[in-house]
Amino acid sequence: MDDIGKVSHIVCPNNFHHLYASQAMALYPQACLHGPKALHKKRKDLNFSHTLTDTPHADWQQDVELMTIEGSMMHETVFYHKPSKVLITCDVVENFETSEHFLTRLWLKAGGCHGQIGWPRILRLVYLNRKKARSSLQKLFDFPFEKVVIAHGDILEKDARTLLRKGLAWLKV
Repeated sequence: MDDIGKVSHIVCPNNFHHLYASQAMALYPQACLHGPKALHKKRKDLNFSHTLTDTPHADWQQDVELMTIEGSMMHETVFYHKPSKVLITCDVVENFETSEHFLTRLWLKAGGCHGQIGWPRILRLVYLNRKKARSSLQKLFDFPFEKVVIAHGDILEKDARTLLRKGLAWLKV
């Protein structure tokens, strides 16, 4: 990381991706820690300097737009990087072709995500207000993205908009 440049910001993009935030802050104590408001309450041990909202931090505002996915217990914020036309998400969809690890492969098959873009059936329960979630997720397509970087699986590079819509079909987006 240090070879790329100075680490100034550490982001917990939702309520479920925060486990190593304290270690990251220990390595980069000068960095600003960002996370959703609900995570501030969940992780009182972390010293958040910023709450993720739809308004980007001043350091990012020229290049990045933010959007919070409503209706979900995850309180996920997605990032649209304007210069590269890349949408950066964490838990909107997963994209695993397969896995050599038996239990992971079993999880993918049981969740309906083996070899296809989607979201595991059991995790769909985190969408408590699906109408709100649908509205938020439909707004993702207002961003003129050409690629989607996701936390779980392969990047959506070719025909990313169609693939993302396919992965969200269970929610009727």
